[in-house]
Amino acid sequence: MVLEDKERIDQMNRNQQAQKFEGEQAKDGALVETKLSLHPKVKLSPEDQYIYRFYHNEAKALKPNTIALMAFEVEEKTNAYHIKAFVRHSVNRTLELGEATIMLLDEEHRYIGEQAFNLKLLGKLPPKSSRPWVFQFNKKNVTKKVTDPSVLSIGFKPKDRHRLDLDAHWKELLNDQQIESLETFVSNNDNLKPGEFNFVGIVAEEVEPKTIAVNALLRNATGKDMEIKHIPLALYDKNKTMIAKAGFNLKDFHIKQNTSKLKTFYFEPQTLLTDDYDLSAFSIRVIEEKKSK
Repeated sequence: MVLEDKERIDQMNRNQQAQKFEGEQAKDGALVETKLSLHPKVKLSPEDQYIYRFYHNEAKALKPNTIALMAFEVEEKTNAYHIKAFVRHSVNRTLELGEATIMLLDEEHRYIGEQAFNLKLLGKLPPKSSRPWVFQFNKKNVTKKVTDPSVLSIGFKPKDRHRLDLDAHWKELLNDQQIESLETFVSNNDNLKPGEFNFVGIVAEEVEPKTIAVNALLRNATGKDMEIKHIPLALYDKNKTMIAKAGFNLKDFHIKQNTSKLKTFYFEPQTLLTDDYDLSAFSIRVIEEKKSK
């Protein structure tokens, strides 16, 4: 099954691109001062509020449309380092963050550790604001003793771009334009959460009477290479009705970490649950198999 439905992929790319936030640029690229924003659900003593204002006054202005971290206190616990830092941004709109990996560098800007945090707990950050937060780094994730925030660099770990990994037979089967469309789709849909693995259906069509072929991208953000030997799948049509389900045995099917791999699944006549279906829109999902007691 050749990916002839390039128009559909291009439309998906355009839709995704349209949803991307384009930051509002400050005039002439001027630096942006942030305003202190305390979490509305965190009760602070007047003394703590004074301390936060004091350190915030020392913070430098940011370049337009950036997000940054600034550490100002470190407290060592038995099994962790509690690092107080401002989560700052210069975007002219409210932001709500999600999962992120925070990285630590020492005074010589050498890597000394990292840890994943759920920044959604910060709540909604007002436009051009700076919110204090305590990052609790487990000591097993830090390679060097941390004591002095003035020489500590804290920041977001750069995210490796999720990429398309095509097998040789796909490279021979698809033309350059089709491959470019797939690469653009993968790049524009780089929204996987750490540890996530999922499917995205690209094209579904009836290739023979009562046989449906589905091209799908298997997306691996688990942080490790995967080998899939068996996978049960359900196919849903435009009306969100399950129209087929089947188990697929795969041979030597490996998916590298942080990549998407293309695979065709054939739902043969005996796997169809109905003869009445509409494939103008569809989805494909993994069926959770019940574990035997």
